[in-house]
Amino acid sequence: MNEVLENFRAKWWVNGYLSCRKFEFNLQIRGLILSMILDATDLRLLHFLQQDGRISNQELAEKVALSPSACLRRLRLLESEGIISGYRAVLNAEQLGIELEAIVHLSLRQDVEDWHETFIKKVQGWPEVASAYVITGASNYVLRVQARNLKHFSDFIVNHLNRTAGVMDIRSEIVLQKIKDRDEVLRSLIDMQYDRNDMDFHRGTFRVRGDVLEIFPANSTDRAVRVEFFGDEIERITDIDVLTGEIKSVESHAAIFPASHYVVPQEQIRRAADAILEEMKQQVEYFKSEDKLIEAQRIAERTNFDVEMMKETGFCSGIENYSRHLTGLAPGQPPYTLMD
Repeated sequence: MNEVLENFRAKWWVNGYLSCRKFEFNLQIRGLILSMILDATDLRLLHFLQQDGRISNQELAEKVALSPSACLRRLRLLESEGIISGYRAVLNAEQLGIELEAIVHLSLRQDVEDWHETFIKKVQGWPEVASAYVITGASNYVLRVQARNLKHFSDFIVNHLNRTAGVMDIRSEIVLQKIKDRDEVLRSLIDMQYDRNDMDFHRGTFRVRGDVLEIFPANSTDRAVRVEFFGDEIERITDIDVLTGEIKSVESHAAIFPASHYVVPQEQIRRAADAILEEMKQQVEYFKSEDKLIEAQRIAERTNFDVEMMKETGFCSGIENYSRHLTGLAPGQPPYTLMD
């Protein structure tokens, strides 16, 4: 049985391409636990679902270059494995009349009976608390509080937190501006051609564990960047050893370089796509004039597929063939080199 599990590989054909996925098995008393490793198609699928959770299966399949049935199978597998835990709406707090957000640090007296359980029950009944965390350090808890205005926030502090048994210290920090949230950071990494891989952490990948994001920069060999979030707020940035996880230094900021030489802004990709399609039309007309209909069909299908991939993911296989259009060079003009 163990040999069968260790040698098991699942393979299936997707749109003419052989996709191999490795499954890791662990036997436990109550049954079989399956751990799946996500491939590039899975990551693109998750990326588009995070952008629009209501996207149809047909449209999603077109974006990830799968047949609808193959896309649905992958989606069901991601759901059954718990990688997709649910679908929910993202609300605009300002449109709902919530104009104030604050981070509240709390310390409680631990000599009060059932102090932790009592406080948890109270927090769960307060609609103003968007999220709450048990933390280490000087405080016991951190709350992310949303309120309609300053008066609403003040009433919450005075009438709820201050009247909770055992509360010794309350420190509030009002959020003035949200600079960047975690999902936006993940989308930016994907746009820079970084792959999410929580199992095999190597250059050009990132992984997410709870509120901790770790990035292995493409230009690094033994150091990674760890970004610790509190909700959507960045709490700390550290430089870590990729093997041991040891913190080497605490940083105030981190510069992450793209994982590919062909990462360009979306606006530039759109301009390049127009130029590529125009050149494709000329080439298709030439092939048709030479009665090479098969060649005309092949180049049209391949070019349209590549352009769609670049528009959606910023990358395609063989993107170097379109470097002239991506850099905006004229026909016949020599390409840029490292010596320019």
